[in-house]
Amino acid sequence: MPYYEHQNVSELTQGLLFESFYLLSDAQIRQSKNGSPYLFASLSDNSGKVNAIAWDYNGSLSSADTGKIVFVDGQAGVYNGAPQVICTTIELATEEEYERIDLEEIIPFAPVDCEHAAQKMRELLVSIEDEDYRNITLFMFDRLSSWLTIYPAAKSIHHAYVGGWLIHTYGMMLIAARVCEAYSPLYPINRSLLLAGCFVHDIGKLHELDLSDCNLVQGYTTDGRLIGHSVLGALLLETAYNMGKYPEDKIRQLQHITLSHHGSPECGAAVLPQTMEAEAVNYLDGLDSRMDIYTNALSKPDGGQFSEYIAAIGKSIYHISSKVGE
Repeated sequence: MPYYEHQNVSELTQGLLFESFYLLSDAQIRQSKNGSPYLFASLSDNSGKVNAIAWDYNGSLSSADTGKIVFVDGQAGVYNGAPQVICTTIELATEEEYERIDLEEIIPFAPVDCEHAAQKMRELLVSIEDEDYRNITLFMFDRLSSWLTIYPAAKSIHHAYVGGWLIHTYGMMLIAARVCEAYSPLYPINRSLLLAGCFVHDIGKLHELDLSDCNLVQGYTTDGRLIGHSVLGALLLETAYNMGKYPEDKIRQLQHITLSHHGSPECGAAVLPQTMEAEAVNYLDGLDSRMDIYTNALSKPDGGQFSEYIAAIGKSIYHISSKVGE
């Protein structure tokens, strides 16, 4: 099969015939009015998302293939005022095709070099003054290093791209280091605990999130659904404590941060933040998460417009015009 130049979802105009590769965001086998099966799918790339239909479908795609790359031969159309693709062919990309696809056109990746960011994160951990907090975090970093550069931070809300966990966590650590510099003459904030707390606050997501073949979140693990990442993070720290290497009181401080970093029970916290460092992690988590939500929304419409309503933050976002003189 020849290489097909990628056709952006955002540029699918009515009547356009095209062949391209997309991320399969959803796939359901349904039944038409005449009783024949058809595939209802959702296709996406870095430019947007579009629904797709394959009539009289007898292929093998199903919801189990969500998060995989598919080849599509189809025609763009409109249904009920919204774009829709009618597929002549829709099938999983082969291994040979994967090698020829530019995944950066299809899958969202972190906007920075994750290997370099991971190295800089480790340097920040090495800078932790308290030996116990330094050793705990370095132990966890080295144990989980193969996952840190690929995991997203979420399925859709914030940092939902390959390497998102790293960018979110490292971003919080960078802000935390600056907060300590600014606040050290005023408040007795513990830099070691704050940096370590930022590092571990979402560590449980590495066991909560179920990744697709493309390292995007396709769902949640059994542990993720039954326990959740906050408690999973606390359990990972308990494992470190049970190994007998680290003081119990310091493990408990870090567990408190993982369990309270969502701030309140209605937001998912197991307990309220009850230390200065836990309070700071809660606000730094919210700040960095919202900055990513804003960045994602601002990348879509032109300046001078409001975004669509964003459920995660309960409002729309205004796009300040970037035109000269405005």
